Amino acid sequence: TLPDTGNLTLNGGKILQVVQEAKTDQTSESVGASPALSGDLISKAITPSATSSKILVRANLIVGISDDKQVFTQLFKDGSAIAGAKGITSTNRQMISGGVYITSVGRIGMITHEFLDYPNTTSSVTYSYRFSHDSNSSKTIYLNKDHTNSDNSNASRGYSSITLMEVAA
Repeated sequence: TLPDTGNLTLNGGKILQVVQEAKTDQTSESVGASPALSGDLISKAITPSATSSKILVRANLIVGISDDKQVFTQLFKDGSAIAGAKGITSTNRQMISGGVYITSVGRIGMITHEFLDYPNTTSSVTYSYRFSHDSNSSKTIYLNKDHTNSDNSNASRGYSSITLMEVAA
């Protein structure tokens, strides 16, 4: 319980910098049978000002797929999956950071994700999202559009973003 004094000061947690990759263009990649992963479809770098800083990663990802399937995502740092940002290890299941079921090829869905990382560096760190699906055959995954890409009022285009916030220790 916080005191009701009208003035409250909290130590630490100050936001030192914010960077964002905002994508309005569309991109796609053919992804092999599950559990194959795409390359980085969205990424952003940040250079922490102190080794004690934390990085809050927030993402809103608009996705589509070339079938009525689930689309999954994983958060990566400098090309390696972040173990703490996805489900626990399992023998046959995909360990993911988020996912959405796309009900048809003319639909899109949104995946949101948030993770607090402790990079322990003052060198540039790149965070990215890679995608997979739940099919036994190759499928095309889209960022910011659906598979049909129809030009009518029932279709849509999306905006995806990854925001990185350096938080003081």
